[in-house]
Amino acid sequence: MKKRFLGPLAALLLFISAPAAAQQLPAAAVPPGESRQEQPRLAIEALTYFAGEVKAGSVVRHTFEIKNRGSAPLKIVDFSTGCSCTAAAFDRTVPPGQTGRLVMDVKTYREWAGREFRRAAWVTTNDPVQPRLRLIISGRVLPLEDEDWAGQDPAPQ
Repeated sequence: MKKRFLGPLAALLLFISAPAAAQQLPAAAVPPGESRQEQPRLAIEALTYFAGEVKAGSVVRHTFEIKNRGSAPLKIVDFSTGCSCTAAAFDRTVPPGQTGRLVMDVKTYREWAGREFRRAAWVTTNDPVQPRLRLIISGRVLPLEDEDWAGQDPAPQ
């Protein structure tokens, strides 16, 4: 009796599971809140740079490298600084899979001698996940001798 029951039961299970096995699965699952359209993806190793000890009156320059890990061009919409002592230059578009550069300069002044500094710049992109980020350069300004300052401009007010 057990043999007669197991045969039809196995056939019934195959019949029920066959349509589920025949369904096509999507090629790649899309996380909730995202679409399948091409999008840029900004990746950056460090948001801060410590310059160490620098002479007063020098310019500290650092290049932040950004990578586009997305499938659409990454556009740098804006790269703005917080004060007149900081300047910025950048690659406006980073193709998918490529690396771009954000260059930040900080000019130090004699009034900063013996103190630490910290200057920021803000980057605005077309990355839907990370549209805005802040980059920081910091360090410590060493004082110079008074005769080294002859004819140099004071810090901006």
